[in-house]
Amino acid sequence: LEIPEFTLEWFDTNSQTAQVARIPATSLNIEAADLATTQAPQAIDFNVQEKIPESLNQDQAMTASSNTNLSLWKSLTLGFALLWILTVVLLLLKIKGRPPAAKEVKQQANTISLKKINQATPAHIQNTLLAWWNQEHQQQVTNLGQIRNQLAEGEMKQAIDQLQQQLYVKVDSNNNTDWRTLIRKGMFKPHVIEQPTLPGLPALYD
Repeated sequence: LEIPEFTLEWFDTNSQTAQVARIPATSLNIEAADLATTQAPQAIDFNVQEKIPESLNQDQAMTASSNTNLSLWKSLTLGFALLWILTVVLLLLKIKGRPPAAKEVKQQANTISLKKINQATPAHIQNTLLAWWNQEHQQQVTNLGQIRNQLAEGEMKQAIDQLQQQLYVKVDSNNNTDWRTLIRKGMFKPHVIEQPTLPGLPALYD
């Protein structure tokens, strides 16, 4: 086999000159191989199953185990979430179905005594009625007129009118009003809530 000569021109930056690199022609002797000593390559058997490395089997087993654990945790998490939602729903239904606690602490009992009100003087009756009214109805009235304006027409309103005459007109008349009975009958309660007006401004639609 004859390999021809090869030349390559290049520039030498050190000497700042053009140079030529040359490889002379070469002859190679190649002899034919002995067919008797040459072994043909073995045929590939595609039916033989390739052995899977043991490390690969371990990785696959760990992956399968991880997937199983992940599915288990997902199921447990979903189960706990459903139980929590069910608990909240039952609690809301229980609270909603509970009676309104009868005002839980049904308004504190009135501590103003009415035992001797029927035998008291007009001034004492007035003070007792004002104190009892304010505590019973959570108001801060200061005179009988404010109470009278909230009462319904009837015996209690007439009794208040008579009591005011005794207090301010000095009418000499025996007050035989049974205050305790009227109060127990529920007549001494607001029928119309009095709306306070701003000082200095007249009431509208008088």
